[in-house]
Amino acid sequence: GRGEQLETPDTYKSYKFDATYSYGALTSTGRLDVNVGYSDTDYDIDTPIYRSRDRDTTTLGGTFYYNVMPATDMTFDVIYNDINYDFALDPTTPLDSEELRLLVGVEWDTTAKTTGYFKIGHRQKEFDDGNREDFSGLDWRVGVTWTPRTYSTVDFTTFTNTNETNGEGDFIDTQTYQLTWDHEWLDRVSTTVNLAYSQDEYTGANSTRVDDNTTATFSINYQAQRYLAFQAGYTFDQRDSNQNVIDFDRNIVTFTVNVTL
Repeated sequence: GRGEQLETPDTYKSYKFDATYSYGALTSTGRLDVNVGYSDTDYDIDTPIYRSRDRDTTTLGGTFYYNVMPATDMTFDVIYNDINYDFALDPTTPLDSEELRLLVGVEWDTTAKTTGYFKIGHRQKEFDDGNREDFSGLDWRVGVTWTPRTYSTVDFTTFTNTNETNGEGDFIDTQTYQLTWDHEWLDRVSTTVNLAYSQDEYTGANSTRVDDNTTATFSINYQAQRYLAFQAGYTFDQRDSNQNVIDFDRNIVTFTVNVTL
């Protein structure tokens, strides 16, 4: 939304560490995953408006799986994020916050054609600054993979998230829906179709901004050798906002060569 003010690309550096420890066999009645993560974002433009986006996030989480049926587990998730900003435009109103997500659900792999998970729960975001309005709301994560044929797969996912603001509001409340179809036409040739929609609601600080984001992607994949693959793709990307000045359409054509050992 500030493109006319930039003489060079708006770049940043991002670092992330993530580790998961699993206790218990997949065949156990109960098992536990414990997750620890850390990420850091640092914008290269050294002005107050960009320095105010520099932040780090520490994540602690865990998932407990309880087997209730063959190939079916009840799940219990706890996810905690501690978000700290390096600089605040107004030191009396920092954006530092803590997030907590609690979900209960089920994961299944009961048939040769369908696998998936369904989780629902509660999420909250509490700001260190008492003048900013805390958030509390419904949380969900859903993913289903359908394999009608051995050479064709359909994936559907939907989830909610609380993303950090890029300069407007206190944070971004996001809902995402995505559908992907992978189909193998020949031994070496396949296609991928992806449709995604998300809504970003900029919450707090008297913000009324709402963005509707739509993406459609089509790609052709050719596996030339075990270690060599080619992909040609087209993506249409659109943002429709109630602030018309930041609406855009984008067309992207890509060609990718992937070499593996």
